[in-house]
Amino acid sequence: MTELVIFDCDGTLVDSEIFWARHERDLIHEYGLNISLADMQRLASGKHFKDWRADTESLIGGPLPDDFGTRCIARVVQALEDGVANVPLLEGAAEMLAAIRLPRCIASNSPRDYLANILRGAGLLDIFDQKHIFSAHDVAHPKPAPDVFLHASRQMGHAPAACLVVEDSVAGVQAARAAGMQVWGVTCAYPDIRDSHAQRLRAAGAHVVLNHLSEIPGRLEPL
Repeated sequence: MTELVIFDCDGTLVDSEIFWARHERDLIHEYGLNISLADMQRLASGKHFKDWRADTESLIGGPLPDDFGTRCIARVVQALEDGVANVPLLEGAAEMLAAIRLPRCIASNSPRDYLANILRGAGLLDIFDQKHIFSAHDVAHPKPAPDVFLHASRQMGHAPAACLVVEDSVAGVQAARAAGMQVWGVTCAYPDIRDSHAQRLRAAGAHVVLNHLSEIPGRLEPL
């Protein structure tokens, strides 16, 4: 029986995957290297910088500076603080969250200062208490390791087997499975590649793959 729903943030509740990818691509271009937006999104989606760095360097044919990840995070946070980043909620996210009566929290690979800004801008800080927002920067290993999900379940007081994770990324699905949790994949942030992304989520171990967030409340009852 599900007792706790754990949501990823980027690409699951907030339509920000493409936003991140643009900043990452633009910074790479400033170093005189080249990568397409589609490749950037494919390589980096749901992952910590250290987990996609080697693949990106192989593709672009050159090394990225040691401070690349730090610089990119700083740019994203600054854009959010300056109000120049328009990062909306994914369609149906607010209604879905209002319809769920179970305890819920967020567990993300993103840093805590970024999460506070993105959730504030999306109007979700009234729904998720600050104490129920967990960052992989606070644990030993980011997704696809299970650490942040296990940390969230401990802090929220629920056994891993009683947790349902909602994720948009392959790394997130792998992390949830490694944590011993039920995991549902969502494809709503990827309308142009929905079918192929759904296949990747299933291959990673997603128990269910949904195309729209509105499907979640009705499916929770039987669990």
